[in-house]
Amino acid sequence: MDCGKCWPVCPKKEFGYRIGMKGYKRVLLQAHWNNPELKEHYVDSSGLTLYYTSKLRPNDAGVLMIGSNSFTLPPGRSDVEVVGTCSKQCSKQRFKGPIYVSAALNHMHYLGKKQKIELIRDGRKIQDITNEDNFNYDKPITHSFSSPIEIQPGDELKTTCVFKTTSKLNYTYFGQGTNDEMCFGFLTFYPAKNVKRKFCLSWKSIPVCELIAPIVRGCETAKFTNLSNPEFTEMRNAVKDHCSTNDTCLEKCKDHLTIINMHPCMDGDVGLYIKYRLKKFRDSSVTDFYNGIESCSLKHAPLLLQPNTAKSISIFQFHFVVIFGCIVMFIT
Repeated sequence: MDCGKCWPVCPKKEFGYRIGMKGYKRVLLQAHWNNPELKEHYVDSSGLTLYYTSKLRPNDAGVLMIGSNSFTLPPGRSDVEVVGTCSKQCSKQRFKGPIYVSAALNHMHYLGKKQKIELIRDGRKIQDITNEDNFNYDKPITHSFSSPIEIQPGDELKTTCVFKTTSKLNYTYFGQGTNDEMCFGFLTFYPAKNVKRKFCLSWKSIPVCELIAPIVRGCETAKFTNLSNPEFTEMRNAVKDHCSTNDTCLEKCKDHLTIINMHPCMDGDVGLYIKYRLKKFRDSSVTDFYNGIESCSLKHAPLLLQPNTAKSISIFQFHFVVIFGCIVMFIT
């Protein structure tokens, strides 16, 4: 592929992608195809060309992934909004110094309707990095900046995706398949050394970097997800003794659930995150606990686990994210 058809990074004098012993040593070309009609005459002739030089540019470049990596979209809606935040706390942790964004790419799948990325500093919006009111999955737009956008440690990056699900009869989940959905932004930036990890995402409404803290929105996550923890054991026993594990809501269960649902580890997205972690234990007492809660409580509806959609990845088209010399096919 000719360099002029890639993201416009090849002519940039300020940065390049380091390859070799002190940089990238391998290139992965990943193509995701979609052929729902199972047509046999489709062929693929895609590829990539890397341009390199021994005359290194002043800065190494990187690609920062932002957005949300966990959400569920209800069917039959004209507008469903998903917000992913790289919070000021997260950028303080992950940025060693300012970075400069030279290009940005929005990424959703076929239900994507609108997407924007906002730069916020000290609670005030500085500017839109991207803002697409008519997102088209088949025609991705690279937003290039002749004057790079500066992002400082402590800034917030807010990614807002709006989906249209009127064509769906069932829930749509975040996932890798084309028939799943995504809400990501990709920022080409320099210098790469100023970012410790090249992603800054949200798990539902919670910035991922905050999930590793000892206390998340009042919930002591490590303590509460310990199955031998007395507090959680007491909750499990209360549900076991007073609630049904099927769809029947018992009167004696309601008073106990009123108390349980007020606990910070059972509330909102924190409660869903705790459930997500506890379900990994595959412990029958955990399953019975949540079945008992859900027998009476709409507030804690069943966590909709994303299906394994690896086999459904199939789109006969390619969207590109720049990685060093020119491109690497990276996104579904």
